[in-house]
Formats: sequence, C-alpha cells, structure tokens
Amino acid sequence: MGRHIGSHRGSKSNIQDGSFLDVEVSHDTEGDTRQAEYLSVSKGGDDALCIAYITVTWPDGGQRSWMGDVGKKCGSHWYPSHTIVDGYDSKPACMWIDGDQSYGILTEGFGVHITDFTPTQERVDAYNENPDLICKSKPRFHIYDDLTSDMYLPFFNPPLEYEPGTLLDIDTSKVFVDGDSTGSLPPKKRSTPIQRRNGTISSNNFMRNRLVSSRDPSQSARELCDSPTSFGPDFVSYAEGVFCDMLTKELWPLCSEQHRAACFDTNTKTMRPGMGIRGRDGSSGREVPEKSYDRTDEW
Repeated sequence: MGRHIGSHRGSKSNIQDGSFLDVEVSHDTEGDTRQAEYLSVSKGGDDALCIAYITVTWPDGGQRSWMGDVGKKCGSHWYPSHTIVDGYDSKPACMWIDGDQSYGILTEGFGVHITDFTPTQERVDAYNENPDLICKSKPRFHIYDDLTSDMYLPFFNPPLEYEPGTLLDIDTSKVFVDGDSTGSLPPKKRSTPIQRRNGTISSNNFMRNRLVSSRDPSQSARELCDSPTSFGPDFVSYAEGVFCDMLTKELWPLCSEQHRAACFDTNTKTMRPGMGIRGRDGSSGREVPEKSYDRTDEW
C-alpha cells in the first residue's frame, strides 16, 4: 500500500488546445497488473496547461475519471473548457498548472485519489454540500506548488471505507488526515506568494489577445469576473449578455438596442467608447478599455 508502481516522463511536445493526449504508464515491475488508485500529475515545462479531465484505464480495462471542476472548487486557477465528457452533464472547468511560474500560476501539479471520484448522486451531493471532504483531505486531492515525478504522495492508512451503493465515507474523520507516505513528500508551500492586482494575477496575461465567446448558458462571464482564481482569455457570454475583461475582471454589457455605448460589440470584437468625458462610461465614469484580438473562438 502506498508503493510507487509506475511513472511516465513528460516530453517537449505540446497538447493542442481542445485536444487530448493518451499517456501509457508502464508498471515498474514487468507483469505487474495492480490498479493505480493514487495519481500524481505535474508540469515541468514553461507552457501552462489547463486540464479539463483525466481518465485512467487500468490493466483490467476498468476506468476512473477526475474532472477539472475539482481543482476549481478547491481554489486552483481555472477557466471554462469546451470539452464534452461522456456521462457528464456539463462541460467541466479546466485547472491550470505550470512548471516555471512565468504566467503567475504557481501550481505545478496535484495529487488525486482517483477512486474517490467515482460518481454516485449521494457522493456528488455530499461533495457539493461540504467541499472540505475534497479540499481539506491531502490524500484525496491536493494542489502543490512544487511537485515532480520523484516525489511521493500521501495515502490513506488505513484505507477508507465506504457505504455500499452510495460510496459515501463511513467515517469522515478518517478523511481529514495528512496521510502516510513511503518516500519524500512535496514541500508544503513555496516562499513566493501569488501577486494579485484587482483580483487578477499581476503578471502579464499571456492570453490578452485572445477572445472566447460562448453560447452555453452554463458558462458564466459573471462567475469568471467575480472569481479571484479564474485565469485566461477575455470571455463573452451570449446567454448573460455580458463581456468579462479578464485583465481587470470588469463586466461590460454586450452592445444592443438598450446598450449603444460603453459596450462590447460582438461583430467588431471591440469596445465601443462611452458617452462620458474622454469616452468614459457615462453612467459609472469607468474608463472604457481598448480591445483587439489575434484569435477569437466561438463555443
């Protein structure tokens, strides 16, 4: 229990936006067919990665999955995704990890007890009602600022017990533990804190010239702008009729018959100036930002 059974080193190749990558993790011992319950995912390169989901296929064909919504729930940097996952009602959020902090994303990786995310309605309800069941249990799920494939993750010892059928924890006191380990654990925290300005990461937003527009009512521009941990391109929600400037975390209305100035024009992909002094918003006095994009995506 808790022993390392396999690993896969990364490569210099990129995963295209909206795509996926199959990674085969070989067992350290030939002929070993044990099922990996604990998963360590780390990012060693300098190109940030936003992960929407992970599916593990065991040697016997059994599968278990983890969704990026978990990272979002537990305070990681996140963004909506355009990924459709079988058996999942909505498109999950994706969770950012980065190997060199160049974009202000300090999270280098995470550890997950993937069998604890086999969904039942009772388990989903319990996690939604009490996120601490996930976020304050290091063996179950934990975000690391410093994580490499040479480090070991904590595990439950003794193993957790679950109610048959519902898969609810029989004893939740055994969930809130630091766990045991058979090797060196990742450091607790890096000494350098995340620097924020107006609720955003203070480093240059590397996607400031990209725009995402979504017609999915489950993807909210308001939620993005209100979240201190959201990170990514500017975002339009047609369902809400608003535009989120991700650099400043400010909301602006989409241009319409009701909004003719100080609004985002979805045809030209620019902000219309306001009616106030020097083009400011006439009602709030806010300075209207200039916007232009090299890439626009319609979801």
